[in-house]
Amino acid sequence: DRNAGLHGGIDLTLREGSPLLAVASGKVIAKGAGGQLEGNYVWLLHAPSDTGLPFWVYTKYQHLLEVPELKEGDTVRVGQFVALSGSSGTTGGHYGATGIRTCT
Repeated sequence: DRNAGLHGGIDLTLREGSPLLAVASGKVIAKGAGGQLEGNYVWLLHAPSDTGLPFWVYTKYQHLLEVPELKEGDTVRVGQFVALSGSSGTTGGHYGATGIRTCT
C-alpha cells in the first residue's frame, strides 16, 4: 500500500496550469515522466550557499503538466519558473490520506 501514503514531503494542491517557481537557487539533477503517484517530475538540488541552511536540500516538483524543458545540469534562480502544475500520475484516480487509489 505504498507506506499508507506517508512520505517525507509536503503535498500542495494547486489549480492545474499554475506556474511552479524554484523555492531556492539550485541545480536540476533529474527529470522525467514517472508512473502513477509521481507523473512528470523534476528534482532540484540546493547547496547550503543557496539556502542559508547548514545542509543540502532537495526539492521535487511532480504531477506536472509536462516534463519541464529544463535540462539536467541547468542552474535555476530562486523564484525562476520551473514548470506548470498538472495531474500527471493521478489522472483518473485520487490518492487520499491512506495512499489508496479511489476511482470516481
